Amino acid sequence: MKTFKKLFAYSAIFALLATMMPTYANAASYSDELTEAYGYAKNKWITTMASIDDADMYGNLTRVAMAKMVANYVLDLGLQELDTTKECKFPDVSVALDTAYDNGVTKACQLGLMGVGITKFNPNGIVTRAEFGTVLSRALWGDENNGGDPYYKKHLQALKDEGIMNMIDNPNMKEVRGYVMLMMMRADDNYAPAVGCSAEELLTCILADDYEACIAACSDEATEVLPGYVTISKVSVPAQQDVPMNAVNVNIGRIKLTAGENGARVSSLEISRDGLADMNDPDNRPQVYVQGGNIKTTAKPVSSSTNKVIVKFSPALDLKAGSSMEFDVMMSMDEHANAVNSTHNFKVTAVNVANGTASGTPLTLGTVKTTSAQTKNVTFNVKQGDSTAKAGENKILAKVEIIFDHAWTLRGFSLEADTDPAENLYDIFANAEAYIDGAVVGGVSLSKDKVIVSGLNTAKAKDEKVIVEIKADVVYSKEIVDIDFDYDNVDVLEGNSGFGMNATAGGLAEIKVHGSDISFKKLAIEKNVLPGTSQVKLFAGELKTATDLTVQAVTITPTLNTVGAFGELYSNGSAVFKINGEEFEIADADIKAPFAISATDMEVGIDAGTTAKIEIIINTRVPAPLTGATVQFEVELVTVENMDDHTITYAVPARKGDAVSIKAGDIKLNKATIAWPATESLFANKEQEVGRFSIKANNDTAVLKDFDLENQGSLSATDFETLFDGNLTLFKIDSDTATEVNANITFNDDEDIFEVRNMSVEIPKNKTVNFKLMASLGTIKDYHGSGVLFNITTGSVRATSSVVELTNDAPQKLSTNPYTFRATRPDITLTKHAYNMFKVVIKNVDDDVNIDVKDLEFRVRSLTKDSDFDGEVCLTDDVNQLKCNLGNPNFWKRITALTDTGTIFNNDELINYILIDGASIEPEILQAQIASLDYNETWKDLFTEKYNVAAQ
Repeated sequence: MKTFKKLFAYSAIFALLATMMPTYANAASYSDELTEAYGYAKNKWITTMASIDDADMYGNLTRVAMAKMVANYVLDLGLQELDTTKECKFPDVSVALDTAYDNGVTKACQLGLMGVGITKFNPNGIVTRAEFGTVLSRALWGDENNGGDPYYKKHLQALKDEGIMNMIDNPNMKEVRGYVMLMMMRADDNYAPAVGCSAEELLTCILADDYEACIAACSDEATEVLPGYVTISKVSVPAQQDVPMNAVNVNIGRIKLTAGENGARVSSLEISRDGLADMNDPDNRPQVYVQGGNIKTTAKPVSSSTNKVIVKFSPALDLKAGSSMEFDVMMSMDEHANAVNSTHNFKVTAVNVANGTASGTPLTLGTVKTTSAQTKNVTFNVKQGDSTAKAGENKILAKVEIIFDHAWTLRGFSLEADTDPAENLYDIFANAEAYIDGAVVGGVSLSKDKVIVSGLNTAKAKDEKVIVEIKADVVYSKEIVDIDFDYDNVDVLEGNSGFGMNATAGGLAEIKVHGSDISFKKLAIEKNVLPGTSQVKLFAGELKTATDLTVQAVTITPTLNTVGAFGELYSNGSAVFKINGEEFEIADADIKAPFAISATDMEVGIDAGTTAKIEIIINTRVPAPLTGATVQFEVELVTVENMDDHTITYAVPARKGDAVSIKAGDIKLNKATIAWPATESLFANKEQEVGRFSIKANNDTAVLKDFDLENQGSLSATDFETLFDGNLTLFKIDSDTATEVNANITFNDDEDIFEVRNMSVEIPKNKTVNFKLMASLGTIKDYHGSGVLFNITTGSVRATSSVVELTNDAPQKLSTNPYTFRATRPDITLTKHAYNMFKVVIKNVDDDVNIDVKDLEFRVRSLTKDSDFDGEVCLTDDVNQLKCNLGNPNFWKRITALTDTGTIFNNDELINYILIDGASIEPEILQAQIASLDYNETWKDLFTEKYNVAAQ
């Protein structure tokens, strides 16, 4: 069959599984790979169901079921061994339940996979992806991936790197039984991928609109998957070697792997041993690894139960058609008393080819016999190199110090790297070299997680040490990566014996690799734009790089959109995303939610040392009516790859652009910026101001066309109309002039408002214009004590490019206080009438109002003498009796009016006299002052006015 790999939205597929169970309830719903996974699981006793339909492939997995599946899987492959000394009993797991699940709970616990350090097992709990991934990772690699934060992070990442687990972005998703079987099968070194549509592809096709077309696409006949074939052969094998019981790095043979006429993918080698040794002792099991070129596998002990070890290539070894690679098979022993006089014969018994088969096995390797001799340890210290690095720099990754108290020869060593986040060393660094005393020595190669230094052959005398510096060019430019370099292996030969020695290791080298050679920042743009404007930027940014790049995928997210449909703002076909001069059209349907421009649509190159502009541009139009809109976008460069030999994907932080407002005539109604009159009283028969306000036009020059006035004072609407009808005028004012505005002002009885219409007053862009309302009032006696407080309730402004409605959510008060209707205050005069008398004349000048005088407040003093006054000050008139008060007239005296009949009618006057009678003053030299006059209108409350009228 033939297959075609595609990218799919796994998260959406798995999220829908729970709601689509009936769809899968037939054999046609299982892909070739999933069907194969069922067969694999049945053969391994992972499942005992007689058919795939009975296996509940799309059902959730309980913890007790997972315990059975994983335990049988691990034991069948010989990945771990049971520790039968553990009792592994849990109060919530009965003997019957454990027996029903093939004693899976006990086995999983004794394997150290589940139930460690807990008091209850929770057998019916539903397994999540994080939980299963952690258990499977521990089954495959022991505690190698422990210590992540959160606990499952490194486990899931390792499974993904190996192609075992595809989706790790949702660790809390409920695990699916069929996919557990599938991942176990993928993790088996003998697994060869199924051809045809994968399980994930099949699920996507089930959801697709055109099922047949989707199936045809994922089994595309145009791309044939040809079987791989590998031949293993012997290059050289040493004769039997008698080595110290703690010997390390013993070469037991050199092998060659050769691909046939098609490319081959080698996942692992199976190496078996036989011989005389106590293999039940965990410290007496030889560890085996292979190395060649830039590949060095992790050393793994031979299993005591199977006498085999699976040496796994991580990642899998890709051999091109007809090509060969040679490897040294190495063995190491731990120092242990029981290792003495042990014999180990080695063979390569299987070559696991993921996409095919292999021949040439079994292939006999060397025989090793341990003696009672021991080599001494070498001291291996990893020392700090450079602490930080960025792309384009050459940096010291680590320094290694090696010391021995006998003569010795250093052939090579390796360091293991732990990166956070998980990255491949060969993606981050290039051109690695080793230096001793400033000179390049040997060769350095980088694997996924190791720095391998070989070919040194550096001989040293007793008590000498060597310091090796490892330098490399930094090519990585993604997010900051923390890397720890630690001891992995050292190949040092003891001077007097020539055997490899174990190392006492210590130290750690830490380096942070910064992605600082690529930067993406947003640029400022015009934040206020008029409708009808061309080439409006809704986002602007720039991308700078020190390496050649291609941008292959971009995500654009609208973070703010106050208009319903984005298409209302731009002319058809005019919205585009631009990057480095290339344009990609944006449809209205795209912009409503985050959307992506993917590698299928774009591949934009950016040269090193250049700056690429990134923009979202529209031509705005003029909808009718347009109430205005504000939009804002975030742009993320999802896939950015550099174009040299070290292709990697960059994670460039998203950048949010400025908010852009697209609206005409942003008109603000405010209080006047020119101070209003101090007196806010309204009198009859006078032209007076009754309100003041200002209008500011932002973004565009505007023309004020009309508005409505509503009274928030104490007058009723009918009185309001009667009082002002025909007498209201609008003026445009500045600091020293007032210009009448030609406007038609009428009262709308239905709406209880004044309508100010037919104006044409220009409001310059970003300027404020002040206005005032004037009124000539006639008879006002019916309104005394009440007032007006004008608000503009609605209005319209014609801007240069369009017409908008001006609506105030809250009424705008046009003055600080209400304008209050008052009787026109009386005129008062004070004159010297005689040597000891002043004449006070109070005249009512209001045609409509009669007033009653209540009090006069005044003072009298001598201009030549300040002594106490012991006489009388009296107020009198020609009719009424004398009213007098004793006391010093230098103090204020309140004189009550003679009678309540002191009414002054329209245009009449009241004459009073202030009489001073006292022996201690000289009446000829007096000064008098009226400070205030208290009066009330005939029908209103008392008012006081300050007059400050003086006479001499």
